[in-house]
Amino acid sequence: MRRTIIPIAAMVVTLALGLGSAGCTWKMSIPHELDISPVEVREKIPLRAALYIRPGLRNATYFVHWLRMGQVDVALAGEALVQGFKRVMSDIFQLVAVVESTEVLSPMDYDVVVAPEPLQLICDWIACRTERFKGTTSCLVETVVKWTIVTVQGRELYSTVIKSDEVHVPEGSFRPEPFVERSIVNNMEKARQEIYDSPWWKKRWWERE
Repeated sequence: MRRTIIPIAAMVVTLALGLGSAGCTWKMSIPHELDISPVEVREKIPLRAALYIRPGLRNATYFVHWLRMGQVDVALAGEALVQGFKRVMSDIFQLVAVVESTEVLSPMDYDVVVAPEPLQLICDWIACRTERFKGTTSCLVETVVKWTIVTVQGRELYSTVIKSDEVHVPEGSFRPEPFVERSIVNNMEKARQEIYDSPWWKKRWWERE
């Protein structure tokens, strides 16, 4: 079997392990069980998917930039991302199993490798200048994830980048966790819909191989 090769883009995601020396003063955690809306599909994608969790992904964090000069905290989101990835892929694939290496996968066990890659995870408290929220302090959350699907042999079948870019105005609390969680959920639901609706699997390429 040929070794599966999945290109890894440069990640803007900062890992929690490396932030201790960066002057961070507060670490928050995003709940692992995300409130992702259920979905029923007429036909699941009839493939066995290996969900590839890249090294370091379980430690992925959001930078939380405050209005106060020099204040940067982190929201630990790695496990929430991993559980969310598994949940939305299980909604649309016949079978999903989490793997942390692609070097020993066999086509006898899996048909495709699904590889989500966070590219940008940012939470910014900003003095909003838009007309709608003018004069308020708002929370801008960006979640950007690249999804790549390849055969176990390494042939690319599908690739897309899903971006959630949202502004939230807090009501009585300046804790960012609910806004980060909502951004992750929105990103996951977008990815689930886009991957399922794309024609990459509806051509049923595996029946011709």
